Amino acid sequence: MEIMNRPTVAKATQTATFISNRVNGTFVTLLGTYKDLMAIVHANRDGLTAEQIYAALGETDTATLKLAAILIKSICNKVKAGTITDAIPEATITLPS
Repeated sequence: MEIMNRPTVAKATQTATFISNRVNGTFVTLLGTYKDLMAIVHANRDGLTAEQIYAALGETDTATLKLAAILIKSICNKVKAGTITDAIPEATITLPS
């Protein structure tokens, strides 16, 4: 096994930190998007009901929105259990070993 020299170790550490920050940022973005979408659909400032919004979106976009909500919730809760607790169903995610 080759022993890394100091500059290589420093670069590897820097790269690992960058990757970790990007991954964490991705989950922060997903959670923020989820909360924003749920607020727009269920507590919007125009007083529209979810049914009115779904009707305006149409069948395809409503299905996409609901799928996105389920997947985002499932991903966030897979990473950290209990991150999102609401009535939206959650998909089971099985990761390979």
